[in-house]
Amino acid sequence: MTALPVVQRELIVASRRRFTYLSRSGAAALLAMVAFLLLAFTGNSGPGVTSLPRLTFEILSFILLAFALLGGILLTADSIASERREGTLGLLFLTDLTGTDIALGKLAASSIQGACALVASLPILAIPLMMGGIAAKDYWLTALALIAALLCSAGIGLWASARARTAASGLLWAVLALLALCLVPALITWLARHAPILPSPFLQAELLSPALVIARASNVDNLSPAAARNTAIAVGVVALIGIACLAMAARTLARTGRSGLPDAKSAPNNPRPATHKPSSPKSSARPSVESAPSWLQARRLPALPALRWILPACLIAWGGFYIAARLLPNSRAVPTFITCMFITYGLHVIYKVRLALLGTAPLSEDIRGGAMELLLSTPLSPRRILAGQVTAVTRAVRSHFWLLIFLGFGLISFTTDDDLGITRTDVAPFLTLFVGGMVCAWADTYCIPRLAAFHVLRGHPMGAALTRTLLPILLPPWAGALLFSLLATTALGSDTATIAFLFIHLTQGALAILLGFTAEQSSQVNFRRWMAAPLVRRV
Repeated sequence: MTALPVVQRELIVASRRRFTYLSRSGAAALLAMVAFLLLAFTGNSGPGVTSLPRLTFEILSFILLAFALLGGILLTADSIASERREGTLGLLFLTDLTGTDIALGKLAASSIQGACALVASLPILAIPLMMGGIAAKDYWLTALALIAALLCSAGIGLWASARARTAASGLLWAVLALLALCLVPALITWLARHAPILPSPFLQAELLSPALVIARASNVDNLSPAAARNTAIAVGVVALIGIACLAMAARTLARTGRSGLPDAKSAPNNPRPATHKPSSPKSSARPSVESAPSWLQARRLPALPALRWILPACLIAWGGFYIAARLLPNSRAVPTFITCMFITYGLHVIYKVRLALLGTAPLSEDIRGGAMELLLSTPLSPRRILAGQVTAVTRAVRSHFWLLIFLGFGLISFTTDDDLGITRTDVAPFLTLFVGGMVCAWADTYCIPRLAAFHVLRGHPMGAALTRTLLPILLPPWAGALLFSLLATTALGSDTATIAFLFIHLTQGALAILLGFTAEQSSQVNFRRWMAAPLVRRV
């Protein structure tokens, strides 16, 4: 079997990288700091002695789940697509390697850092177990569920990378597939509980979602024997989903690895006669010197055709739940309102990822292909080149941005619905939450393209540039949600919730604007020096 030597070689290469050891120690140190803050903030107050270990265990579990899901796709979504773009994937098939061998080798090469970081964090997760109040079966089943979630995420990333040609499309397909896997089973379960048209077996659809499996595994000791057995089976199902995605990636490689993926933009088999005048795109007009960089970058941006049906589908689903929330009485309207909030949050996450993809992928390919060096030989200044990159990215996501603003105003209209039980004192926290989300979307539009260009110009690879761009943008909302959950344990009032949401959004917006401004100024000053560095190294 040729797969084992490939995996062994990739593991040896990974063992020589310093990042493998830094990720392991860094993840354990970060989780230990979060656990210390949880214990120091909450103290021993609570309804019972076991409330503190249980709260700490559940929060740490979901932090590790977010790391496993996002880390898996970020590490693997461009592993095979990069080989295809560089032309080295076909060379691998000149040997005795098969699609399965290459898929297993890429899985070992790309996910070893994430696996080491996750395994190093598991002892920190055992701190609530040593404090008491957490059963051993809760810990071990949660640990297995986290490993299964990492395998599932890595498998989805490899499947998306095997069927993609660009890094942007690969990561987008991986994010969309992962969001669907986490949210669709939860939606089906909710519909089965509240809509009599769905049969009772659909109540078990939540066992397919890694997020819901973690929620049940962290509290399996309090479940019935049948529910605990179903949760253990669900952990295996999540792992099998990752293995199935790995098998689909191997099959795609075996089918398209030698010949390459079909190009959607290639000419048809029966081309039109040469006398036919081809239709020119709208952007084919000759641009002015000032608009030339944005015109060029706009033609280089990936199309991302998946968004053509994802965004309308989410809008239709949001509209359906909005109408249901308006028509359903009293408590039955609350789940639909919460579903609208989650759909809006998911579109915010997709918007951030889309900005990061459009800001890194074309610029990285331009630098690798030498197109950026040609631009530097023109009268265009670095400031105009960077401004054109930012303008092209922001224009490409303009419709997505206004969709988020529209949904934000739709959520604000819920505050006038008496069936949801929102009193006058509760209106201020909700308004702060929804208006702050729209303001942060504007701040992200300013920050992410500039920060992505900064990391690409510094010479970071595609995956590293995406991670460094998204981490400071996605981390503040998660830290804010953690802070709010800690405040909720002390029965916070409406005024405290308003202040907490206002602090979170102001911090997130100010950090985004500061990062974007600093990255833009640094890129303009050091643009030519950073572009000359690869030439010096090649010489």
